[in-house]
Amino acid sequence: MVYIIIYAINLTLILGLIWPIFGFPFSERVSDIVILLLIYLVTSTALALAISHIFTRRESPIILLLWSSVPILLLAGVSYPREGYAEWLYELGRLLPSSSGIDGFIALASRGATLSDVVPEIATLIILTFAYLLIAHLINIRVSRNLP
Repeated sequence: MVYIIIYAINLTLILGLIWPIFGFPFSERVSDIVILLLIYLVTSTALALAISHIFTRRESPIILLLWSSVPILLLAGVSYPREGYAEWLYELGRLLPSSSGIDGFIALASRGATLSDVVPEIATLIILTFAYLLIAHLINIRVSRNLP
């Protein structure tokens, strides 16, 4: 629930303040955007859960986040167009929730798409959620077996 509250505030600021200030085109389908972003939030949380089982020190995930944030943004196509890099990098980026989340958000918020138009992105996020949860479970089993 904490993540949902934080992201609800963030989404309200983005859609209610930032987008109007910059004059970005905006679809009125806020409920579709909220549904997509809730699915994205669950997927991101599942990824964080899987990654958290890898580390033994609390500080290590922050270091990973600092190191990986720019490549993740590049792979998602935010900072550099996807057409500008190799196909295998594009496919690698599809393994991260940011790629599908950003694609779906932009389609819903600025291109006037409906939720049914972003079903491929939603399906990818749902598949990734289950994959991340499975990875977290398998890592947790392995770590549990190695404990004294």
